[in-house]
Amino acid sequence: MKSYRIILAITAVAALAAAQSSYRTPLGYDPAAFSQWLIRVDSQPIAAGSQTVQVPVATLTIAGGPSFQPLATDVPARVNDGSQSETVTPTAVACTAGVCSVTATFAHAHPGSFTLSSADAGLQEAVNWCDSHGGGIVVVGTDFTGSASAETALTGGNANTLIADTRSGSFQWFTWRGSNYGQMWAISGTSVLMGGNNIAALGCSGVSTAMVAGTVTVSAGCITGSRPMSLTEATKGGTQGILSYTESGGQIIISSSSTSDTSTVAWVQN
Repeated sequence: MKSYRIILAITAVAALAAAQSSYRTPLGYDPAAFSQWLIRVDSQPIAAGSQTVQVPVATLTIAGGPSFQPLATDVPARVNDGSQSETVTPTAVACTAGVCSVTATFAHAHPGSFTLSSADAGLQEAVNWCDSHGGGIVVVGTDFTGSASAETALTGGNANTLIADTRSGSFQWFTWRGSNYGQMWAISGTSVLMGGNNIAALGCSGVSTAMVAGTVTVSAGCITGSRPMSLTEATKGGTQGILSYTESGGQIIISSSSTSDTSTVAWVQN
C-alpha cells in the first residue's frame, strides 16, 4: 500500500462557496446543499488497488450554512478523471489537524489531476451531519438527484435522524434499523401505508397548485377548522419561505414568508 499527498487546489474552496446556501427547508435539512462539494486534487500518480492518500481538508462549509466533513467510510466519492472516472467508498478515514488520511480501493490508475465530488447526491453527508448534531430530519425533495432507492442504500445512520421523502408528492418516512434505513410508513393520497399495507385513512390531504406571490388557496369538502394541518413543499419553485395557513369556510389559504415562493404545497389535515 502506498501513500501519496494530495494538494487541494483553490478551486475546491470556490466550488463549495458557490453551492446552494439554503440547507434547511421548513421540514428539515436538504441533502442537495451537502452534495455540491468539489475538491480538485493534484497528486503523484495513483496506481490501481488499495491506496492511502493524504487529503489536506477535513471540513468544508456550505455558503450561509454549517461546516461538515465530506469524507467518511460511509460516503461514496466520485473520482472525476475522464475515461478513468469511478466511484470509490473509503475503507478508512482519519482526520487530524485539518488533514484526512483516506484509504480506498481504486479500479483505475490516476496519473495526474482529478476532482472528487459526492457520489450519492449529498444524502449520506446530510445524514452524517445530523447524526453529529444530535439528530434531525433530512428531507429528500424534488431537487434531489439521487436514485429512487437512495435511502435504503445508506450504510450509516442514527435512530435520532429520520429521512422524509417527498419527491412524488406523497410522504415516506425512513428510520434507522441498526445497519440500514427502512421505510417506517408512507402517506399516499388519503391512505397511511406501513410495509405496503393500508393501515389507516387520512381525513383530508392533497397537493396545491403553484403559489402565486407566495400564496395559494385550496378547497376540499373534508377541510375543517377543528383539526391541525401539516404543510410541506411538494415541488419547489422560486425562493422558498416558511409556510403557514389559515382556514375559512372549507378553504385553506396557504402562505409563504417569501412572496417569491412559487412552490406547490402538500397538505394533510389529521
